Amino acid sequence: MKVSFITRCMNRLEHIKETYLLNIDVALQSGLDFEFILLDWSSTDGLQEWIKSNLSNYIKKDIVKVITVKDQNIFHRSKTLNILGKSCRGELICNLDADNYLCLDFLSHIPKVFNKNPNSIIHCRGRPKRGWRGIFGRIVYRKDCFLKIRGYDESMTGYGEEDMDFLNRYCHYFKPNLVIIRENECGKCIHHGIDEPMKMAKNKSTSDYNIKNGNFIVNSTDWGEAQ
Repeated sequence: MKVSFITRCMNRLEHIKETYLLNIDVALQSGLDFEFILLDWSSTDGLQEWIKSNLSNYIKKDIVKVITVKDQNIFHRSKTLNILGKSCRGELICNLDADNYLCLDFLSHIPKVFNKNPNSIIHCRGRPKRGWRGIFGRIVYRKDCFLKIRGYDESMTGYGEEDMDFLNRYCHYFKPNLVIIRENECGKCIHHGIDEPMKMAKNKSTSDYNIKNGNFIVNSTDWGEAQ
């Protein structure tokens, strides 16, 4: 089964430089059938130039696909994930933030989990004492299920909670085998900034409403489109 590693970014070139080529190399070592898809959401930091210099051969070999969306002033976390998810060719989708590193231990879990039970979902979490920051958005899930519940809730704007809402809706709707992988088996991430809980409050309220009222399928029929 093919795995699509999806990364979206807006002015995250400093992280892409550190992680992206290394992640492709690790995936090539893994023996997986895979693709990488990179979404440039109107970056102004030289990302397109870096892509031309560093990814052209991978693009020609059909290992990497690049999606460019222009004229966007505000980063939309849910919409960008939905655009990427709908463009995947893989049966499985793996969210991979720009600041995340893959490792062979993590990649080996993917076929083991889904071959044993196709109705599964993988979620990476940090150690409890350190919280879940950094790798929390790394989720591996089935594309057909993603499409069924219409992906990430695009009514959520700003920072945070869209990943937990997706995970909760997915689990309520499909009742999958949820596999938690801790950070020592996921690969490192570049820690940066401090998450402010107040930025997530509105989205948390939306997510709570979704789950309480059984709104497991979200968005209108034109979801996952750049506008």
